[in-house]
Amino acid sequence: MKAKCYYCNKELTERTIKRHMKNCSEMEKRIDEKRTTDENLRNQFIIAIKPKYTGNDYCIYLSIDGTLGLVHIDQFIRDIWVECCDHLSGFRIRGKFYQDHSMNTRLNDILDIDEKFEYEYDFGSTTHLILEVVDIRLVPSSFSQIEIIARNHDIKHECETCGAEAKYFNYEKDEWECENCIDENNDMISEFEYCNSPRDGVCGYEGHKEAENMYLPGNTKKYKLSKKNMKVQDDYKSISAYEDDIFEDSPDMEYAFDDLLSKSKIIVNKAFNRGIYSFDINELISDLSKDTVYDIAKYLGMTKISSLNKSKLVEKLLCEYEGLIEERMSLFDEERYKLLKSYGDNNGIKAFNEISEENLYKIGYFLQNGMLFSAVKDEELVILMPEVVQKLVKEKNNIQYRSMIKVNSEIVNLYRGMNKAYGLLKFKDIKELFKRYSPYKESAEHIESNSLYESQKYRIEDVITKAEDYYREYEIQGIFFINCYIDNWVDLLKEIEQQIKVNYTMISKEDLLAMSDDNYIYESQFGSAFFKEFLSMFSMEEDILEGLMESLYLEIQENELEAVMTEILEQLEDDNKEIKEFMSNSVGKFLRNIRLWRFKGANLNEKKPNIIRSEKQKIVRRNDPCLCGSGKKYKNCCAKDGNVIKLF
Repeated sequence: MKAKCYYCNKELTERTIKRHMKNCSEMEKRIDEKRTTDENLRNQFIIAIKPKYTGNDYCIYLSIDGTLGLVHIDQFIRDIWVECCDHLSGFRIRGKFYQDHSMNTRLNDILDIDEKFEYEYDFGSTTHLILEVVDIRLVPSSFSQIEIIARNHDIKHECETCGAEAKYFNYEKDEWECENCIDENNDMISEFEYCNSPRDGVCGYEGHKEAENMYLPGNTKKYKLSKKNMKVQDDYKSISAYEDDIFEDSPDMEYAFDDLLSKSKIIVNKAFNRGIYSFDINELISDLSKDTVYDIAKYLGMTKISSLNKSKLVEKLLCEYEGLIEERMSLFDEERYKLLKSYGDNNGIKAFNEISEENLYKIGYFLQNGMLFSAVKDEELVILMPEVVQKLVKEKNNIQYRSMIKVNSEIVNLYRGMNKAYGLLKFKDIKELFKRYSPYKESAEHIESNSLYESQKYRIEDVITKAEDYYREYEIQGIFFINCYIDNWVDLLKEIEQQIKVNYTMISKEDLLAMSDDNYIYESQFGSAFFKEFLSMFSMEEDILEGLMESLYLEIQENELEAVMTEILEQLEDDNKEIKEFMSNSVGKFLRNIRLWRFKGANLNEKKPNIIRSEKQKIVRRNDPCLCGSGKKYKNCCAKDGNVIKLF
């Protein structure tokens, strides 16, 4: 890569650019000049932006005011590098996905020096970028708020037919071509006058050099963070996660839930392309765009593919396809095999309109992995399974394979339960937790015992990792496995690690497996009791009550019980003492039974300190209901192990 500093015009390479942008003398001079007339200082972030998958030819360095938000970085990237059809976009930072309103998060509040994070534009033909905060410096408040301070030189594409310099892109063949090799009668060919974006040749994108003019060093354009003026991307208008009357003024909690479901739904919808109707894997793969083929290859674990043109990429994927699919199926649980088998049992095809919304997200997993494909038959959208996958599914329908995926199911569901109970775990912690449960006691990394495991070694990490995109309940960031509802996992990690002498709460295998169920929060003993109590007192739609329970579940994870209860009671317009007392008791019992991530899976009933009698010395007998609100008898709750009750 060759690039230029926009301050001193010095030529830079991939090896020198980062060091130079932290020490450019001309930039320092400009900052010092401003300081002579402006003594008020603020943070200015220097951020490197590069493609995640397409090599090292492209690079932009951005200088931006720390009081601005992710929304301003998003607009900068759109203006300079990616905008074509007003697609969706978002940032992934420390396990949380920021989009729409949550992009108003200030840089000062979320980023730090050496922080690396990701950006995605267009959840169909996605452009993936990696961003890194290489420096944070103090600058006068009058300094330009957003500047482009370095960029790679124009890119010269080569004709994939003859090797000459190419200025045309053939969208039908997904190839660059020169003037001598193009078909002039093909209306799927576009001419490019300026090529300098990793999105060149994708979805009709056309770059323009003048797009960067408004961001050149020294510009005086003013920006501010304004939630009122925040644009909501169109595809989200019809999507709502749940209705929440009590916590309607808690946007961060709502976005955590809404962002997860919205992004999943849009990715799936974008994946349903109107492809060719065929059961031949060669025809199906060859008909896809280069980006889609690349995504399938990446999901299946292929490496060293970023530099391949489409024809070479297709050739390599087809050569390895069957082995990769079989390897992926070896890590399936029973649910995934059952869903895939349902297509094989139906001659490898199902109409799109017959797929339930619940299964829509799950079908997206198989589309991403190239096991299913979308196509058009008789003007209707269908989902079909290639013959080679049908053959594999049929061959796997035997006792040995079913025994294997039964064990995989237990591994996946045990971890899904852990994910709900503990929230955030390092993989070494997961291995230790697995050792508590038979038959994982001997080794949590490789399991070998009896006839069930005769010829198979199970790697728990692989089984859990390959289930991530299917269940969409957790994310993996390096060594950390993170519940998708966690807003800021780094802060949570710090809080957990302060509990040096506290072990992860012992939870029975049966309870963890029960917690893996999607409806656990409503169907657990304490959740079911709350559900019935609430409906007996209030006239409320069941789906709204479920949304309330989800909100309470998330709220208690981050806040103290007293604060949550105070907020609930303050928002009740009814002054009826009986209703407020009911709310306090019923909600309190529910919240005290929720396993909390910050307490390593302990609930408030298990976490509460020893309790002593109050000033009034009220006597609580052993068989009386415990005053903590757990619903248990005093002798089985706060009086257990010699504790006594204090009335506050």
